[in-house]
Amino acid sequence: NFLLTGRLASRQILGRMDKCSSTAFVRQRSVSWDGCDVSDLYVDVKDLCGLPKGTKVPSLVDLEALRTCAVCLVAVALSSLAWVTVEWWCSALSMGNLPLYASALVMATMLLRGVPSVLGAVLLPPSAPRPTRPFQQQCPLKAGAARPRPPRCVLLVFNPSSGTRKAKVAAEMVKERLQSVGVRVEEFETKYVGHARYIADSVRSDHDAVVVVGGDGTLHEVINGLHGTELPVAIVPAGTGNGLATSLMKADAGSSKQSEHGVDWAVRQLICGSILKMDRLDVAAGRRRFDGAGLVYFGLCAEVDIVAEPLRFMGSMRFDVAAVCQLLKLKAMGPTTIEAVLGDGSTKTLSGPFLAIYVGNSQYWTDKMRAVPGAVLDDGNMELIVIKVTCRTELLRGFLLLESGAHVLDRVSCECIETLKVRSASFTFWDSAHKKPASGFFNVDGEIFRHEGYVRIGCHYQAQPIFAGSVL
Repeated sequence: NFLLTGRLASRQILGRMDKCSSTAFVRQRSVSWDGCDVSDLYVDVKDLCGLPKGTKVPSLVDLEALRTCAVCLVAVALSSLAWVTVEWWCSALSMGNLPLYASALVMATMLLRGVPSVLGAVLLPPSAPRPTRPFQQQCPLKAGAARPRPPRCVLLVFNPSSGTRKAKVAAEMVKERLQSVGVRVEEFETKYVGHARYIADSVRSDHDAVVVVGGDGTLHEVINGLHGTELPVAIVPAGTGNGLATSLMKADAGSSKQSEHGVDWAVRQLICGSILKMDRLDVAAGRRRFDGAGLVYFGLCAEVDIVAEPLRFMGSMRFDVAAVCQLLKLKAMGPTTIEAVLGDGSTKTLSGPFLAIYVGNSQYWTDKMRAVPGAVLDDGNMELIVIKVTCRTELLRGFLLLESGAHVLDRVSCECIETLKVRSASFTFWDSAHKKPASGFFNVDGEIFRHEGYVRIGCHYQAQPIFAGSVL
């Protein structure tokens, strides 16, 4: 009886534990969607004064930068002292200049170690992977197939402040071109950050599509504003990065119009009515959820937008300058745990400090940087890139090869840049003592958000209709 009573009690306890764990799992899965109300998570890089007290904000000149400069100055001073000392001993012992030249060669080897590797990436870079079509779906406009009809009425959303502030001019061009073929166009000009998240209030039942004129950030707001709808979106690249738009334009594999203007490309997709479905990211920061178009960054890659803001006068070059400066600091993110579900269903845990992390399905990070040549926009998977902390020259070589995607074929770069195909990934960012989660910043489609130490990113399979893929 005693044994029977013990077994029954243990079964009851285990049943309660299973029930509690399943309840916790359901609660985690049922986190409310907040894509139109994330103002408390959003970080305005132009006004960082409103951040909570104690928030560490990355900057171009900080303690790490001063420390790096001090180390360089000390290295130069010690090298000069060693040179003078060896020269004095050579003259005192009448040994000639051979020891002097030998010591100079040793010092140069120590100081310039790894420089040939960096120069090789510039002068003789490895071949880049062949261009691949970022869609598994076939173009709907095959020979002999029924021609899709173009939209009859569209809502034109444009952000006059995006990129080089030419979005309004591009919007006028799109409007003229569409009206010339009989498409009714209604305009929606964003007045402030986050305005496009409320686009659902302006969408009517007779709208066949939404045309977004702006950068990745404007597209991010529109996708969240259209959450739960099946309204297709057309993108006219008019921002600074335009990474996702460039990936979509490269979907015209085999087209002779690879160099056409973004406005011409977008109008051609609309007129042809070519609609494909791409995956949409599901981003959960703690108890808050919102959608992502295709690009999420942590660490160095997320801090670049904040650091580069004072350098806006340099145009898109400011991101390169800021990235190199942050890279030379070699400042790691801190203890980080990544729990990823791989494309084959297995799981993998990564621990680090890491220098930077990327999750997304866009081949291009900017209109020129094809950092993820194997990414596909509609396969239900994402690309997870982890940049490890190693010596500066290896990292610099890897970053130089990121532009063409040649890093995936380079042995040295693969040692510090690891790429995985994942279905979902959970990130826990710890404090220096690895005792409790630490808050920080992350970048979603060019928009900066705060997190409290935990972020989960999933992928909705072919959830976003988009105009792309026409080769006519």
